[in-house]
Amino acid sequence: MTKAKSAEQKFNFSYFFRYTILPTVVLLVIAYIASIPDLWVVSETDHFYFEMVSVTLAVILAYYCLVRAVTFKDKFSMFVGLGFVASASIDLLHGFLTIYGPITDSVMEYFIPQTWVAGRILTALILFIGIMKFTRNLADNDKELKKSATVYSAIVSLLAVVIILISIAKPFPFIVIDLPIHRPYEIIATGISLAAIALFYRKKLNLLDNKFYNGILLLLVIETFVTLTISYSAHVFDTAFTVAHMLKNTGYLVLILTQYTSISEQYSKRHILYEKLITAHSKLEDKIKTEEELVNLKKVEKMKDEFSAMITHELRTPLTPILGNVDYLQNKKASENLTDEQKNAILSIKNNAVHLNKLISDFLDVEKLSMNKVEFKTSQFDAKKILEKIRENFEYVMTDKNITIEIKSESIDIASDKQRVQQILENLVRNACDFVEKNKGKIILDSEKIGSNIIFSVRDNGIGISEEAQKNLFRKFYQIDTSYKRKHGGNGLGLSICKAITDGLKGNIWVESQKGHGATFYVQIPQKLEDAR
Repeated sequence: MTKAKSAEQKFNFSYFFRYTILPTVVLLVIAYIASIPDLWVVSETDHFYFEMVSVTLAVILAYYCLVRAVTFKDKFSMFVGLGFVASASIDLLHGFLTIYGPITDSVMEYFIPQTWVAGRILTALILFIGIMKFTRNLADNDKELKKSATVYSAIVSLLAVVIILISIAKPFPFIVIDLPIHRPYEIIATGISLAAIALFYRKKLNLLDNKFYNGILLLLVIETFVTLTISYSAHVFDTAFTVAHMLKNTGYLVLILTQYTSISEQYSKRHILYEKLITAHSKLEDKIKTEEELVNLKKVEKMKDEFSAMITHELRTPLTPILGNVDYLQNKKASENLTDEQKNAILSIKNNAVHLNKLISDFLDVEKLSMNKVEFKTSQFDAKKILEKIRENFEYVMTDKNITIEIKSESIDIASDKQRVQQILENLVRNACDFVEKNKGKIILDSEKIGSNIIFSVRDNGIGISEEAQKNLFRKFYQIDTSYKRKHGGNGLGLSICKAITDGLKGNIWVESQKGHGATFYVQIPQKLEDAR
């Protein structure tokens, strides 16, 4: 994961703009309009209807939340749903006091405003506590969810009773003061809502792919402006008072819509998942039917590997005395009485025996690497010296084809498997020698240190490799072209061995080439093999 992506997960500005800044701007405009006292004054009856709409919406919200809680075993939805039941009860009490309560100064100046405040503080507290304690906290089963419902009901009921008792106790010596903020006690709920918004982002609920949580955030933003707007209401039923009630209903409606969308999406996802499970189950049944065949196939594969390893070992055994006797026949004393024709025959025997030995070695390497039986031994060596040794080993090819091998490397200390690194590079140089033109061929060997890695390169001016061929270049037995195979020989194992050894050295190998413009093979390995393990 990149730093940029990590930062995006910590804070998504696009989300913040859509669900916080943009609604805030709209609500600021509404709040400013609401500051005109006599723009929209309503009667007790109108206010009663507003509250009954609130009660209805709160009950619908509670229903949706409780359905969600039972369906998805979601404790947060359970707690919030029970909170809306309590809030609806307080709104119902508030509305009935307005139209059916005794018309006294005490009722108009204390009970009606304070039951409103009680409802707003309760809603803000429920959302704050829910976000703080119960988000992403799922129940394991129905029994645990029922236990949670009992506990949460007690908590919510206690909160509601305490807040209502405080309201009945008439804690404020006066309800409206002669300042721009006429109802300062409303700011309590505003502060709780703001704290809940901050906690929402702190707990990274914005990263959840769920419309329900988007609705919770929008409700909190609207609730903040509900209590902020009514805080500068100079008298009951003035513009600020009325707008605040309308905003409360709007917040409830927004959460209902997001709830409905969320539940629809969740059911849709579950339906898709169910279909995928049915498909997977069908495929699994088919797979089980062929399990016996797969077991038999693995047995055959294992027998093949063991047979291949045995055959290659047995083929190498007679080669040892053949090469030994050829070396004896080529020494000065033994070859004194041989004719030129006999000497050429001995040389042909040696060349073919060496070639056969190389072929067997490649097969042995492939088998060991495929069965993870190769052990890598770490030793200290110098990058430049190993390249010089490789050039020395290919002197005979340089003389025979009249090509040049140039070294550009500087001395770099490496702690890795020297033998295996040399094997990779010799395979690459051998390939380069095969595919450069006689009398014009040039091969450049280089190495450089980049960070904690060493990158070797083998560059040639040969026939090049097409993009299509590069895709399969490191596969076993792959030949660029069968015509090249006949012309240049080779078994198609060299590059696959290079790839397997490079992987074992915790490195990487790749090629850059264009058809007709030569090729450059790169081998990247850690400077210290032990550190990479």
